[in-house]
Amino acid sequence: MTNKAKFEHDELGDIEVLCDLHHIYLKPICKVHLTVQISGLSCIGAQGRCLSTWEVSEKLRQLCPSLLSPPIQMKVTGATVDFVRFVVELNSRVDVRRVIKAADSQRIKLSGFPQTLRVRAGDAPIDCPRKHDWEAFFRDAKDMNELVPGERPDTVVISKLPVRWFARSTSTTKFQPDPEIVEEVFKIYGKIRRIDIPMLDPCQNPQLLAKMGLSVDHARTFLSDIGYTLSAEPDAATSSSSSICSHDGFGKMAPSTIKPLFFDEKPLTSVDSASPLTFTVFIQYTDYSGFAAAMEALRGKKLIYAPNDKNNADSPKFFSAEIKVNFDRSKHLSDLSVRRRKAARIQLEAAAIAAEEEARRLRAEREARARELAAQAEAEAQLVAKRAEEEKREETRKEELLRALAKRIKRERAKRARVEAADKMTEREKKRHKGSLYLSLGKHHREREKAISKDTKDGLPVSTSSIAIQTSPERSHSSGKHQSRTKLISEMRARSPVEATAERMREKLLQKRELQLRARLLSASCEFYVCNRNVRILTSTFYFLFSVCTNDSKWLSVCTLEEIFTYLYVKQYLICVHDYSQKI
Repeated sequence: MTNKAKFEHDELGDIEVLCDLHHIYLKPICKVHLTVQISGLSCIGAQGRCLSTWEVSEKLRQLCPSLLSPPIQMKVTGATVDFVRFVVELNSRVDVRRVIKAADSQRIKLSGFPQTLRVRAGDAPIDCPRKHDWEAFFRDAKDMNELVPGERPDTVVISKLPVRWFARSTSTTKFQPDPEIVEEVFKIYGKIRRIDIPMLDPCQNPQLLAKMGLSVDHARTFLSDIGYTLSAEPDAATSSSSSICSHDGFGKMAPSTIKPLFFDEKPLTSVDSASPLTFTVFIQYTDYSGFAAAMEALRGKKLIYAPNDKNNADSPKFFSAEIKVNFDRSKHLSDLSVRRRKAARIQLEAAAIAAEEEARRLRAEREARARELAAQAEAEAQLVAKRAEEEKREETRKEELLRALAKRIKRERAKRARVEAADKMTEREKKRHKGSLYLSLGKHHREREKAISKDTKDGLPVSTSSIAIQTSPERSHSSGKHQSRTKLISEMRARSPVEATAERMREKLLQKRELQLRARLLSASCEFYVCNRNVRILTSTFYFLFSVCTNDSKWLSVCTLEEIFTYLYVKQYLICVHDYSQKI
């Protein structure tokens, strides 16, 4: 066994060096139990008095004010109708003896109680087995073999070890304990054969299965085939971190006091909150002497951590953690148990690899499906865009058709308006236009008759050839009159929009007939008769003799073919043509 070094410190008291390399030390747990006896007071039951623990603690502080005054904490560990018990942690064993001497068998007076209450003081019991405990256990156990490692007193179980104190700061697993550091710290008591940290083993810590991609139920079903039972709950030391939250373990050691280390003094990251603060370790020594030395040295002690951080002057100088020490009763580090855990771990690793491959395959299928859906969505988007473009062109075409239809409707409405306006013309206006046309034609014919009668009086011969000679100078005059009549007819048609269509059809018919008659007249002499009227036309090759017989008068005139047709058109006569060449 290596020699243990001791040194004195004014603030911490007696300190034993456990591992100076990692700044971890041991300090005795110095606790005092102060019990106030209240049994036998009939006045409490009779009068229903209430007992204030704060008042009781203040009375106890007055018994030894130099050691029990604030900031020394006094915690209530038990309160019944018979007693109230406080526990006080002091700095050294000397202070424990002084408090016991000052407070034991003393009496305190509380308000509302007529009698004084007796105080008893004594050392707090230490929850750690002694030598006769493990000797009796292994002597009476029927399934233990003292010749087999792991089935004899050689394994120490230490719980509530802080994770940060045994983790490498340079490692990626900053919030996991390092077995090498644990071995370096506890090899001071003897040669270590094997170390096991359940927190790092997925077979013992189900919380690691999620990192491997496995569920607890799947791992339990998978390991049941090899006869290994997976615990549904995490390791006991892992769940013991809840006790730290109540300030029962971790502590900050300040001068002349033990102050709980609250978590807001050290900011926690998301990794801190997700990881446990303490862990449990199984340490198996090679021989019995190392086991016994470790049990005796760690019994009634707590760990002290002095990080000696020179960069951060405001950080606490010392940290303390109460640990729990026991011996192994479950053959945890026996060869059979180690082989079973190793086989289960190999199976879990194989299952994790298979699960990872399955997850990779599923991820590849999801990615392929996602790409397919993306391509399909893109094709649908293009189709929708194409349809939208076609619909836009169709809407544009419809708008153009609607605009054209609107223009057409507008023209039709304007035309209908003009027709309706023309229909509103009175019969009197139509008769007036027709009468004016008759007067103009009558005047023309009267002038023509006067000219013919004058020629007759002068004794001019009236024959076809003489007519041609006599009337040839007047053709220009008759042509001018014909133009005036054509203009008059066009003006008349313009003033009568109601009969415009009928007039155009009649004009086309007359033009056709005129062409036919002109061709026949130029080819031979013909005689024309107008139906239902005494109108006769004698013609030669180019000149025409036109006679009209009415009821009381008969007049004869020489005129052109256009003049004859104009007159007949105005009178609305039907022309019957007969060949008259034989008569001439």
